Amino acid sequence: MKKALVLLPAIMALTACGTFNKSPYEQQNDRAREARIDNQEKVVKKAPDWYVKPPKFDNSAYYAVGTYSSGDLFEAESVATNRALGTLCVTVAGEISKVDKTTMISGKTLSESAIRVACAKVPVMGYVLQDKSGFVDNRGDYRSYVLVALPQGEANQLYQHFLNNVDMKSLKKRADELQRETASQ
Repeated sequence: MKKALVLLPAIMALTACGTFNKSPYEQQNDRAREARIDNQEKVVKKAPDWYVKPPKFDNSAYYAVGTYSSGDLFEAESVATNRALGTLCVTVAGEISKVDKTTMISGKTLSESAIRVACAKVPVMGYVLQDKSGFVDNRGDYRSYVLVALPQGEANQLYQHFLNNVDMKSLKKRADELQRETASQ
């Protein structure tokens, strides 16, 4: 027991010496790492419940969340919204392809994997910014969270109004004209 009491201060002194022997740059890196970890913990703690567990498709709407951090509030909200809309696109009509490659060289296995996510054009007319939240993080940037909903069928009145008032033949004709103009340039 006495040995343990004698060794404890010696161990503490050696540990402290290791901290004091760090260069100012190592100490600066340590502080920056600790600040980054604190900021990440704050981002996770302050995330709204609907961001952590977004609503699921309920036969009337698709839902998606997005987040972004910026020194500019408008940019943070805009990019977060665009990210959520991108997720909606992939959810509604996305395609994923995956290629795996495994090679054996001298008994060692090398593996590569490539995943490509693509999204066709998806009409998001009538999407609704269901909820948004934000806070200023430790770096002074605004962290924005958004929840968007894309109502389906009759629930999306704006898209239904568009479909009811558009002349599809004239749209197709104009699209063909634009394609010819673009091809000739």
